[in-house]
Amino acid sequence: MSDQQQNLVNNDDGSNKKKKKGPRFLRHREKYSSQINEFNVQDKSPIRNGLVRDRQCTDMFCAVAFVVCFLGFFGVGGYALATGNPERMFSGVDG
Repeated sequence: MSDQQQNLVNNDDGSNKKKKKGPRFLRHREKYSSQINEFNVQDKSPIRNGLVRDRQCTDMFCAVAFVVCFLGFFGVGGYALATGNPERMFSGVDG
């Protein structure tokens, strides 16, 4: 019997499928072992000695939108306190 025939299994529905040789992560480890062994995080990363001190904002649109929303929150809150009745929020209302 050849190796390929040994790897086939007869299922209840009559179909032949390859036998799996253990959990998926073990099969992938065998299949990609050379790539796994060659991979090194230090070679891929620009960080060499701890923290990166030279940082900058990479998404200015989101930073500006955040500040605008934050200012809008305080603006609406200030307007509500100035023109509304804050006591109504803390006292119950019947009926």
